[in-house]
Amino acid sequence: MRYVIQLLLFLMAFSGSAQQMLSGKVKDAETGEALIGANLYLLSDFGIGAVTNFEGEFVLSVPDQYLQDSILVSYIGYAEQVLAITDVGSIISLDPRETEMMAVQVIAEPLIAEEFKFTRVNKIEVYTNPAAKADPLLAVNSMPASTTTDESASISLRGSSPIETGIFLNNVPVYDAVRYAQLNGIGTFSLFNTSLIQNVTVFPGNPPLEFGNSTSGVVSITTEDTDLEENSNSVIVSLANIGYQRNQKLGKINMKLFSNYQPSQLIMAFNPRALDQLDYFDSKDGGIYLYGNIGGSVSFKVYNYLLNEQYRYHFIHPSFIGNFDQNRLKGFNVTNLSWEAAGGTLSWNQGYSFANGHYDYSASDFEVLNRSIYQGLSYFRAAERYHIKFGLSLDARKMSIDGTFFQYPFALNHNHPTFQLADTNQAVTLEAFGYYKYYVSNSWILGAGLRKNLNQLNQRNYLSKQLNLTHIIDRQWKVIAGVGEYNKFGLYENSGELHTIKSKQASVDVFYNRPGLISSLSLFAKSNKTNGVDSEVVGFELFLDKQFWHKWSADLAYTYLSTTGQSPYDLSYFFKSNLSFKPGYWTISLNSVYRQGLTYNPISSVEYREDLEVYEPTISESSNRFEDYFILNLAVSRLFPISEDFTMVTFCSVNNAMNHQNIRGYSYDFDYSARTPELLSRRLIYFGAQVNF
Repeated sequence: MRYVIQLLLFLMAFSGSAQQMLSGKVKDAETGEALIGANLYLLSDFGIGAVTNFEGEFVLSVPDQYLQDSILVSYIGYAEQVLAITDVGSIISLDPRETEMMAVQVIAEPLIAEEFKFTRVNKIEVYTNPAAKADPLLAVNSMPASTTTDESASISLRGSSPIETGIFLNNVPVYDAVRYAQLNGIGTFSLFNTSLIQNVTVFPGNPPLEFGNSTSGVVSITTEDTDLEENSNSVIVSLANIGYQRNQKLGKINMKLFSNYQPSQLIMAFNPRALDQLDYFDSKDGGIYLYGNIGGSVSFKVYNYLLNEQYRYHFIHPSFIGNFDQNRLKGFNVTNLSWEAAGGTLSWNQGYSFANGHYDYSASDFEVLNRSIYQGLSYFRAAERYHIKFGLSLDARKMSIDGTFFQYPFALNHNHPTFQLADTNQAVTLEAFGYYKYYVSNSWILGAGLRKNLNQLNQRNYLSKQLNLTHIIDRQWKVIAGVGEYNKFGLYENSGELHTIKSKQASVDVFYNRPGLISSLSLFAKSNKTNGVDSEVVGFELFLDKQFWHKWSADLAYTYLSTTGQSPYDLSYFFKSNLSFKPGYWTISLNSVYRQGLTYNPISSVEYREDLEVYEPTISESSNRFEDYFILNLAVSRLFPISEDFTMVTFCSVNNAMNHQNIRGYSYDFDYSARTPELLSRRLIYFGAQVNF
């Protein structure tokens, strides 16, 4: 039944009416640069429109009855243009609009591996993604390459552990990048404010070696760098959030100041059954983002963020039932400087982060302290036929654990044995890298990279290497192939222990795009050695995205994974689908996920421990599977364009609308004679409004 629903959501895409598909590119009339996020609307119906992607490209579906209409093309800072549909060509050029403000051109560090990306999404696509909940990492998790199975913002790509995925903000690695993070690093949402983000670039395999210390893909987040036209404000009020943002022009400097408060009373009152194990949560976060020019050839970005969060939930264990309390203070700074010099771009990227967490349940009481620092220096040069980038990076992490822990995982009552632990580990990686990209012809692009560690403190000597090849067959077909060997040295989020990962990978991605249809097929294989333990992943992905009529769109993704070793990602089927309907200023979306159930090792026997007065379970070596996972989410939003400077967006969502019981594990009674399923998210209603003025 669930699979049938998945197919019905997608197959509805092929019952469309007569329409005309327009496609093209919107550019700056003076520089020829692509305009990202330009809007195109029918003059007689603003509900029919399109937004340009990162390459400035658009696809607009126009019903036959509107073919005599005209299209309005607009972009902030440019003069609007009205074109008859019959006059719309492959290139639309907009003229910059004269303003009294002093323009600020921010020089961004170039991404040399741009041509080898799998996908890129901009801010608008994050907001309109029904599965993303306006969160950039959840938007990544809705992509076919994501194999995350725990409904969290911790990203697994193509059957690999989230610890292998590199998360970068403005080319600086960000660790522990989730909110309400548990000890295992799993968290509900990311730390990143979507309103400050320009785009998110995803490399699900063969991560570019201009990024270091990642073996299973890279998620590169870039903050906004467009010049503010005018000062503005934004207020959001919802069941679990009150937020404010101020955009302020300070001469040549742009400032964005934001803060949020997330209480739990209202959302728990509306969803008592969905959150019955949660006593409360409370978080306060805020930050300031500055960007602009120094002189003219030097630009900068500074992002500061601080989060204070706490929550309490019911902890259920055969030997203890009670409260689990967590309090955490986390902050980070990311600073970027770029110079246009010596025929290229010289960039310095630095980051610092800290997290102080306190955890308390039963007789266990401990603190976890995390510190990380990053320094990176690189030089990029672009010639007519080749691009080259090289540099140095220092990535240092330190983690300390101090407190009281239980001696046995099956004995957690107040009178059970405990021990004191005070331990500190650190991982320091100094690396040099070089990446070379050569345009063999208009249709062939070759990329090669090397990355070498220069220090051997607690780590072996290694050399990472990769080779990428892109073949652009025509305007519709593109193939990206990559092979490589990658290395990672770091700390486990849940224990602070050191880990080393060596990964060999090969992948082929085939893309086919035409007006109204986007599709891709990916084949990949990985061979990993993690702390000396071997594992393998082989799989493929199929993705189809169809636009039909002028207000409907649908997509369907299928992933197959075959793994060795104790992996939760051995899945024969993993389906994701989306269906969207956009009449006028409304957006109505359905999102669903259906996959094979995860494997688990059941309890085979129990033994009573008289010294502890508790039962000790024995875990079976053979594995079982949970029932198949299925979830259907509904989202509805409405835009109210009250005036040119005043708009409001209202939104409502129903998570797990069918209230399907997806099992994540079992809780047992005292002697393990009976078990109760522990469920992932149940039906949850959420709504609110955002006002921009």
